[in-house]
Amino acid sequence: MKIKHKLSLQFNLLVVTLLLGFSLSVFYFISRHREKEFYERLHIVGINTAKLLFEINEIDSSLLNIIDANSINTLYQRELSIFEKENLIYSTADNNHIHKTLNNEYLQRNQKNIYKGIFDKNQYIIILYRFNNKEYSILVSAYDLYGYEKLKYIRFIIILSLLSSIILVSIIGKYFAGKALHPMKKVIQQVKNIDAGNLNARLKTGKNNDEIDQLIDTFNDLLGRIEKAFENQKLFVSNASHELRTPLTSITGQIEVSLMSEKSIDQYKEILISILEDIKTLNSLANGLLDLTQYYEQQNVLNLEEIRIDEILLGLQHEINNNKSNYTININFEGIDDDERYLTVHSSATMMNIIIQNLIENACKFSSNHTVEIVLSKENGFLKIQLSDKGIGIPEDELNRIFEPFYRAKNAKQIKGHGIGLSLVKKLIQIQNGRISIHSKLNKGTTVILLLKHL
Repeated sequence: MKIKHKLSLQFNLLVVTLLLGFSLSVFYFISRHREKEFYERLHIVGINTAKLLFEINEIDSSLLNIIDANSINTLYQRELSIFEKENLIYSTADNNHIHKTLNNEYLQRNQKNIYKGIFDKNQYIIILYRFNNKEYSILVSAYDLYGYEKLKYIRFIIILSLLSSIILVSIIGKYFAGKALHPMKKVIQQVKNIDAGNLNARLKTGKNNDEIDQLIDTFNDLLGRIEKAFENQKLFVSNASHELRTPLTSITGQIEVSLMSEKSIDQYKEILISILEDIKTLNSLANGLLDLTQYYEQQNVLNLEEIRIDEILLGLQHEINNNKSNYTININFEGIDDDERYLTVHSSATMMNIIIQNLIENACKFSSNHTVEIVLSKENGFLKIQLSDKGIGIPEDELNRIFEPFYRAKNAKQIKGHGIGLSLVKKLIQIQNGRISIHSKLNKGTTVILLLKHL
């Protein structure tokens, strides 16, 4: 069901419920008022009749019957009886048995003032009347013909008004629901026109600053992020293609050259060694791409554990020194003050190895002395790992782009690399809610700062 129809239906149900409740309340109170008013009329008739019979000497039962028979009676089916206990003194009722039964019931209940009820659709009232130290019970009954006719007419008016209101409310509700959702319809039409070819398009916002305008603003923000993601993806594919094409072109060229003429064994070995280096470059690039993709897709299912940063650093120092003897790694633990608590973090050993290894190799690779200084310290509840080098540095206007995949600063393009390491490092740091920042001065060196939450 469309929202328009849901809103219209909910509005109709609400209004109909209110109107029905109001109508029933009005009818109920009018009905109660009719009943109360009719009892009062019966009471007045009973008292006046008793006064005529007991307080005026010239009037007896026979004369009162004549007066009653010739008077204009506004009470339909009115019957009146006066009893002295069980003895009937005066009656206009055709069936005295009914009135005697009601009077006996009244006496048995020992009522002292007034007793009311309904008998065979007729309302009746029994009044205790005292005269000359004697007690009499006056019983008056009648059918409120005019009152019930009025109630019937009122019920007809209420039902007719209720049905008319329901129809009117349905029409008005549908109209206003459509009008309220008209901006949403325009939004849907605009969204349908957006595809991968025009992600720079934005939805038009209104001036009401209502929920729909807020939704449009949120959607426009989403479009902006999607557009940026698409641009990054295109750039990523372009850069990856370029990085892959270079060694592949080199391999193809060397193979073609080797096939053009006979070569000596030494020449073939030289070509194969060169091809092997290109293949290693391809392998390194492929592994970097796989690592980057893996951690993007599996960041929510990583198995994190308690690991010691000092063990990671010392292990990498030993491993890198064995593979690249010209690299120097100096580690300073003095900032920890023998507080082993700061050396333990909640992470993945594999993940932390990738982070620190990339940073160490970058620092050594871009430094003329191939040296990196690592200092561990505490900062606002975090373990701070600072890696500094005296290398070529990064131009200030390029610092904000160095975490983009395949991006390499202008002054670093002559040095072998792919530009994947830092983007992978930043992603892995974000996964474990850490922080990374880089400060650099051209031709003076670079400092990378990691902040990791200790246990």
